[in-house]
Amino acid sequence: MSVSIRRARADDVDFLVELVTQVWKRALLVLAEVIERGVASGEFEPCDPWLSASVVWVGANAVIQTLEVPERRALWERDVPLVFHEAVELFLRGLAKR
Repeated sequence: MSVSIRRARADDVDFLVELVTQVWKRALLVLAEVIERGVASGEFEPCDPWLSASVVWVGANAVIQTLEVPERRALWERDVPLVFHEAVELFLRGLAKR
C-alpha cells in the first residue's frame, strides 16, 4: 500500500472523528441547556450544566457499549430500554431540587 493511500485513509478517519465529535458537542450543548433551564426554574439543584450533561452522556454511552458484549449484557438481567431508562432516571433524581 502506498504512503498516499494510507495518508488518505488516515485523513478520512480524522475527518469522520471530527464529524462525530461535532455531533456529540451539539447534543451535549442541547442537554446542558436543558439542565441550565432546570436550574434557572428551580427544578434542579445548582450545578455545572456542561459537566452534568457530560456525566449523562458518559452513562448513556456506557449502557450502549455494554450491549456490544453479550456476557456483560446478560449480567443486567433486565431489558436494555429499562436499564437505559433507569440510568437517566437516576441522574434526574440526583439533579432534582429537594
